[in-house]
Amino acid sequence: MNEKNFPFKTLFIVLMSILGLLILGGSGLFIFAAMNDPFFPEIMYLVMVLVFILAIGLLSVISTFIYKDAPKHNMDPWMWMCIAVFVPNLLGLLIYLIVRSDNKTPRVQCISCGNKVNEEYNICPYCGNSLNCKCTECGTKISPNWIICPKCGSETKKDVK
Repeated sequence: MNEKNFPFKTLFIVLMSILGLLILGGSGLFIFAAMNDPFFPEIMYLVMVLVFILAIGLLSVISTFIYKDAPKHNMDPWMWMCIAVFVPNLLGLLIYLIVRSDNKTPRVQCISCGNKVNEEYNICPYCGNSLNCKCTECGTKISPNWIICPKCGSETKKDVK
């Protein structure tokens, strides 16, 4: 796991714990107050429990969706889970859905250091390795780890540019 994710992971876990305690404490106080009110109908207890279950379920579904979807768009899942869950009125989820559509830059993995970099880069910004190799026979752009050019079939003697 990447080290930059730990602050958001910790923040998400702490905020979800606080939210859970607030919901649990608030519902307990509400139920205690309602039990002492003779005019409070019993069906409201069931309605309250269902509303709390639906709220927790919705937060869980949103969190799971973002946790699985954000890495596909090269986004930090923990940060976006915090934004989507804790910005009120589902505005955080809406912001995530708008921002994620713009973040679909193709990525390739550098064979030297293993980091993912933008496909348009010629040189890896992490290690300085050349990412733009061409076949010396036909000039087709090839991957640095290919041994045969897929266009002309010749052995790849790479011309690094």
